[in-house]
Amino acid sequence: MSKIQEALDKIRAGQELLPPRKTPSPAISGRALKANTEILPNAGGGAAEITLMGEQSYRSPTELVALRTISGAMSDGLVLNAIRELRTSVLQRLDEGKRIVMVTSTTHRAGNTFVARNLAAAIALDEGKTALIVDCNLRGPSASHLALGEDRPGLREFLKNPELSAEDIIHRTGIARLRIIPAGNDMEGMREFFTSIRLRELMEELEQRYPERYIIVDAPPIMHAADARILADVCDHVVLVVPFGRTTTKHIIQSAKAIGKEKFLGIVFNDKPELPRVWW
Repeated sequence: MSKIQEALDKIRAGQELLPPRKTPSPAISGRALKANTEILPNAGGGAAEITLMGEQSYRSPTELVALRTISGAMSDGLVLNAIRELRTSVLQRLDEGKRIVMVTSTTHRAGNTFVARNLAAAIALDEGKTALIVDCNLRGPSASHLALGEDRPGLREFLKNPELSAEDIIHRTGIARLRIIPAGNDMEGMREFFTSIRLRELMEELEQRYPERYIIVDAPPIMHAADARILADVCDHVVLVVPFGRTTTKHIIQSAKAIGKEKFLGIVFNDKPELPRVWW
């Protein structure tokens, strides 16, 4: 039994930080138009209104591969199935009416943006659901690359400018039923954005607009940035991404404690190698 597995067993047995269900399946690491802000229908949503969320331009399979984002037509079935299993595991654990899921990690370059982006894309594969990525990785906003167009106003502009509405910062991605709020372009003043009451109000509004919409928040590492711990307070659930073989057991436990057992959804081991099967 590995040290990581022993640590997880300890958490389950003694500290009750992990949920009783199976940990989510490991993730496998596998321009066209001017930005179009989203005009949302009336609150209440519904399958009929989801069909109105059409794209003016769809990304090609080649573009999605370059963006390391899954699609229903991708040829790599192992990656697609792994992400779908992750989606199923996450959705099964969500509390009723709580659909804001933060994805963080134990350390930098752990793959949490990859997990967040593809979890949202997998949810959007379901024609009865929509997904919205909120890029809160302000110092390294790579999830924002999904947004179509240039000079897109995003989260930074929204938190600084009270005249902007949620519709102004929600952008198309070229992927059906998937939208994104990018980090934004205004890089001046690295102040405490996430302590803003306006951020909490935005999250509440996003969760209420569509009952079929799941909000996936791409956050910095939980132990490396105070931003992530502040963000966890405005999210319903938190998924922790652990880079396989690059994090100590102690660091995993510390990260889980920082999240808190009330919101800790589970762990995704990223880049976990597939061991060959041996038949005797």
